[in-house]
Amino acid sequence: MHDLTNALRHIRESVPDTVRYSILDKRHNRVVERDSEAEASSASTRKISIMLAALRAVYDGRLDLDAPILYEPRLREEVATPDDRPLDEVTTTTAADQTRLLDKLLAGQREPEPARELGLTQDLCDFALNTLGRQILRYGIPSRLPYDTKFACKGGRGKRGRMDAGIVFKDGSPIYVLGVYTDSVPLALADGTPGYTSALDTIGRVSRACWDALQ
Repeated sequence: MHDLTNALRHIRESVPDTVRYSILDKRHNRVVERDSEAEASSASTRKISIMLAALRAVYDGRLDLDAPILYEPRLREEVATPDDRPLDEVTTTTAADQTRLLDKLLAGQREPEPARELGLTQDLCDFALNTLGRQILRYGIPSRLPYDTKFACKGGRGKRGRMDAGIVFKDGSPIYVLGVYTDSVPLALADGTPGYTSALDTIGRVSRACWDALQ
């Protein structure tokens, strides 16, 4: 754990932006965190909770995943919220909230009681994890991991920074649950590298440090 703490400090000190994270070490039942309860723009990581809300509607009988979807004309054009607005004007979350939610989802896949606490069944928890595991893009959490690594995550993006929340597995078991939120990311670094490129790489470096230390 000391090696991981040092590696994470080195990563934080090597970038100009704010780096917040929550790490759940599933093999040793330990937590490593940095400003993990600080509010951050959720961006698309909030789609994890949106998905679980939809699956709860399935469980309650209010939604049928096999039913055809009818789009209203007004929804055919994407409506975007400017992603550089103040935190009090956007949807926020914390790194700790995301890792707790994902950890509960893992527990709900294995046991009925955690699934009930989410308003789901074990099968629906399994469906949610499999959905998160179908990510094709390998930036953020999986970007520096061996190519055949199993992971389940959802990333987000905005002018404020990049963020990612997910679970990394090895030999069929979860090694760690990770939420990383970067903020105050400059548009470009001194060498001209786009800030978002650096932020995504920062998330990948944090994940790799966990991979190396927690197996």
